[in-house]
Amino acid sequence: AAEAAAAAAARVNEMLASKGVVRGPDAEAAGLDGLTHDMEINDHPGRQTVMRAFNIRAVEAKSGCVIVPKGRYYPPGEPPPAANAPDSERRLLLRITAPEQDRIDTAVKEIHALLESATRASTGRPAYDKTFDKVWVNMEPDAVPTLNLVARLRGKENANLKYVAEVTGCTVDLNGRGCHPGARDPLHFAIRGDQPVLVKAGRDLVLNLIYLQKADFEKHRAFCAQYYGFLNYGMTGPGPGPGQGPGPGPGPGPGPGPG
Repeated sequence: AAEAAAAAAARVNEMLASKGVVRGPDAEAAGLDGLTHDMEINDHPGRQTVMRAFNIRAVEAKSGCVIVPKGRYYPPGEPPPAANAPDSERRLLLRITAPEQDRIDTAVKEIHALLESATRASTGRPAYDKTFDKVWVNMEPDAVPTLNLVARLRGKENANLKYVAEVTGCTVDLNGRGCHPGARDPLHFAIRGDQPVLVKAGRDLVLNLIYLQKADFEKHRAFCAQYYGFLNYGMTGPGPGPGQGPGPGPGPGPGPGPG
């Protein structure tokens, strides 16, 4: 736990310094003026989403706090820990540390938003067979010619699909347009498992995988819009040839050509 705290502190130390906060390498040891808040997430259905390192770092960057997971998950029916239990035996929580209360309030608000979003993603949809789930990617592989979206989602030699399968024990496939010739369905993951809880865990993992690709997808999409003058290459037909669209022709950059 101490090593995790030190790593989290070092990760955002430079960012906090830019905000005018001077602190040592271990935020918990330094105390950050002694302001901490323990936010329990043990029983929340969106806890797995919030616990992902990517999301924790995003909240840290936005709020100026250090966030360190503590404790362990207690499933329903398991007796709670003793009142004086060490941090490692407490019910799963996030310890939020900051020099100012408003930064802690911002972090709590952002975490609540993540929890609510994750809950809506997993429950706010029509009923389905809980041993099978279909997770829509909501990005089309033909939308830009500069990004191999299907390959990125699958990973090298299907490493991403294999990882989800190994962790959850589910069968995980990537199907739809861009995966198979003649496919008409939008791009999606298909998850099959023996137990609903495992299928939901697989859903959480592929949602995170999709989320991690969105930034690059939008970057490539914007690039194509700027330089080639189209957004849906491969869906609405090819874009203009060199020099025919609003973007520049061959050259070192977006400025005018020679002369």
